[in-house]
Amino acid sequence: MPHPDGRLTDAELDSLRATLSEDPKPLTFTLSITLGNDAMQTPAEIADRLSHVAMVLTSREVAGYPFSAAVVSDGTFRDTNGNTVGEWRVQ
Repeated sequence: MPHPDGRLTDAELDSLRATLSEDPKPLTFTLSITLGNDAMQTPAEIADRLSHVAMVLTSREVAGYPFSAAVVSDGTFRDTNGNTVGEWRVQ
């Protein structure tokens, strides 16, 4: 079970590494951002949210490990006002 803060345990990371080495299937990264609310209108606001996704993708859970079809990863993200404005998915 993941830590309450969303990080994987060491055992889960070991299992992920084993799974990743066995599954070379090509995957797709999809990102969707909804524009128009008060905190998601400018290029700078979009760039800020993209940098957030980049930070998640390079976190301890996935850094250095390719994604696998057996381990689908996804997430939602919020604007600076706390509204959900987008999602990303690797599948």
